[in-house]
Amino acid sequence: MERRRAVQAWRRGAIVAIALGFGLTSVAQTAWAQPKVRFAQVSFDFYWWPQWVAEEQGYFREEGIVFEPILINSPAKATQALSAGSVEIAPPTPDAAILAQLKGAPVRIIAGIAQKPMYELIASSRFRSMRDLKGTTIGVINLRAGSTLILQKMLEAAGLKHQRDYDLLEVGTTAERFAAVKSGGVAAAVVTVPTSFKAEEEGLVILGRAPEYLPDYQFNVHVVNTAWARREPDQPVKFLRATLRGLRWLHDSGNREAAARLMNRRNKVEVRYALRAVGDGQDGADLLIEEGEFLPGRGGVTLSDLDPDTLYVLE
Repeated sequence: MERRRAVQAWRRGAIVAIALGFGLTSVAQTAWAQPKVRFAQVSFDFYWWPQWVAEEQGYFREEGIVFEPILINSPAKATQALSAGSVEIAPPTPDAAILAQLKGAPVRIIAGIAQKPMYELIASSRFRSMRDLKGTTIGVINLRAGSTLILQKMLEAAGLKHQRDYDLLEVGTTAERFAAVKSGGVAAAVVTVPTSFKAEEEGLVILGRAPEYLPDYQFNVHVVNTAWARREPDQPVKFLRATLRGLRWLHDSGNREAAARLMNRRNKVEVRYALRAVGDGQDGADLLIEEGEFLPGRGGVTLSDLDPDTLYVLE
């Protein structure tokens, strides 16, 4: 009797295990069947906040794609990887994408990201204005980056010219530039929000904000590999649809604290700085929501507008 019960229990367990096995196999096959979109993430700045939301909220999965961010610490290298087909989508500056296209690279801009350069020029507290930077060395990510050109435009407005009045030193990412200014390795550097908030709180000064000098400037864009886009014309649309859903989630004031915690997890930025970046309605730093409109929530594109036949043209 006991043996019979044991056999019956084993059979029931075996049936459940087989059923679970089929279920797991089905899930694995579904995940395997979903197209993979490799995205060249060039930094951990909050440009990618909408994609982080889309990942964590499951928007990419719901659109039927597997989103795979790949860190490539240079817009130029990201464009090269895109041209070679190592990634499907990259977010360089428009000039990098246009130059690559003019040289025959299989790339095409399909959407904008930040409509303003979200950089602030931080410096040691001994400097009171940009003019005071004459004769100093300023840190940059590299000499040809879009952020370097923005820095030069800002300094030109103060009457300073590269090589004549100051030197540039390649330091690295926003975090590395912040560390270099803090340690005294360089006199100043442009960094992104919300790193600039942290810099100011730790005793550094903000000498200028890029949007004040370049108020209308498409800073970076989503660019696709055209060979991939021709083969899979619905995939760029699904990517943008999920991204837009993430952006709309960010613009929902009810998600403000969750958005700040997400930034903390992804970028290691303290929650209080992330809250200022997402907009707290108190200190006028609503950079994401309204005032700066770095990642504007309003616009002419709706989810129904994201159609392969109208979104972009691939000759």
